[in-house]
Amino acid sequence: MTLTNLGYILLDGLFNSVTLMLASLGMVLVMGMLRIINFAHGAIFMLGSYVLWLVYDRYPLPIGNLFVRYLIGFGLSVAVIAVLGIILERLLRPFNGKMIQSFIVSMGLILFFQGIVQVSFGIDEKAVPGLFSGVVTVGGFSMAQSRLWVIVAGTAISIGLFIFLRKTKTGTAMRAVAQQFDLAALQGINVLAVCILGMAIGCGLAATAGALMAPIYGINPYIGSELATRCFIVMVLGGIGSFPGAVLASLLVGFSEAASTNLLGSGVGKLVAYSLILVIFVIRPMGLYGGREWKHN
Repeated sequence: MTLTNLGYILLDGLFNSVTLMLASLGMVLVMGMLRIINFAHGAIFMLGSYVLWLVYDRYPLPIGNLFVRYLIGFGLSVAVIAVLGIILERLLRPFNGKMIQSFIVSMGLILFFQGIVQVSFGIDEKAVPGLFSGVVTVGGFSMAQSRLWVIVAGTAISIGLFIFLRKTKTGTAMRAVAQQFDLAALQGINVLAVCILGMAIGCGLAATAGALMAPIYGINPYIGSELATRCFIVMVLGGIGSFPGAVLASLLVGFSEAASTNLLGSGVGKLVAYSLILVIFVIRPMGLYGGREWKHN
């Protein structure tokens, strides 16, 4: 391995890890609080991308400054999908604590959302204009400014989420519900309101990841399918409901994918990366931070 290869593995690994972490934290939050497997998380990611595309490119706001227009579109994307999350919470509420049933319903939601997008906008890939077109070079290694923007924004948002959960009264209530559902209710916490907020934030995080990634990869009705699988792997690998575990698992998956892809190619690289993850599952079946039992009636 040359120094150049190592540099690009580090840059690609950081990019992969941040984007995966931002998307998977939403799934982990929903799983921890509502005890449901929301496999429609990938479709939510896709919808967030389309909302940004609509207000930023197809029906652009009458604002000349692209950055301001993008930020407004970004905010609208997160807000609209967060409201959708509130609606989904009411739909999925009867399945709280029922893993298999919630998984089946979420698979149906994937087909529903994909069908709406196909009928409305077709299946052709849409290009979202990027904010940045240049390249940043540091220490002899180059990275597209658009990718650097995703790393910076994604990291800042993830840190903000951790501060919110650790330092605010509402965040403490959300962690209490995630840890002991019944005891949180006995302490006077409005569990229903907290779960609704958790679903809104979880879906908002998926929309955030979708809006950040849209200018880089483009969008189509199926862009969230692989992401949902990767988020699920991160959630289980880190330990179901564990935020530190999700962060560590995102780093592990992101850097292993980057290393194997750069050295062996995309096809073989992903196979090697997921083989390593399988080995970890064999050693620690409950995940890196697993072992905690959920209690929910």
